[in-house]
Amino acid sequence: MVRLLTNFPALRQPLKSAHIPKANWKLNSANLTGPDVKAILVNSVASGGFLRHWHEETAIISYFHEMPKLLRQYRENLSEMTKRSSVIIAGSGAVRSALRDEFSVDNDRLRSVCGFIEHQTDPPSLDFADKRVAKQALGIDPDTFLITACGVAHWRKSPKRFVQVADHLRKKTSRSFKFVWIGGGPDQKKCEELARQMELDQLVDFTWL
Repeated sequence: MVRLLTNFPALRQPLKSAHIPKANWKLNSANLTGPDVKAILVNSVASGGFLRHWHEETAIISYFHEMPKLLRQYRENLSEMTKRSSVIIAGSGAVRSALRDEFSVDNDRLRSVCGFIEHQTDPPSLDFADKRVAKQALGIDPDTFLITACGVAHWRKSPKRFVQVADHLRKKTSRSFKFVWIGGGPDQKKCEELARQMELDQLVDFTWL
């Protein structure tokens, strides 16, 4: 945190705002947002608590990518977001259905915008020879098939399921493979322990970016 605040001064106020006492939030929010906010995009149900401190007449758009299990966990945030947003964007058809059917969100305000990664043409995709070189540089057998995931190692990203899939694949094939989860998190040690218990510690790695 200290290094971030030192090297990236533009991040100081947003990062520090998370630690502002609620009683002082309104006073500090003016410094964070400035005097002329036209609209607010709340990009996760986990961020919806922000609206309980925001009392200005501002256009609000909310985006949800979370499935019902997490939406239920943040019911108060969900209620605040859906009550005050003129447009509610769902990250998938399943999320939209959950918002409409389980949480009674007005279908007229719902929009579906599926997440995607644009096709990258520059630089060109690596060919098999390039991938072999990259694997060798990482100390991995060039013929090993890599299965990767990227994200915080937290239950809502299902890192334990990643380990379980590796176990399932081990029973289905004799081909050399390795599972690599890129990104640490609060459940990393539990997942590494699970891999050891399942005798998968040579086939499953959790690593930071």
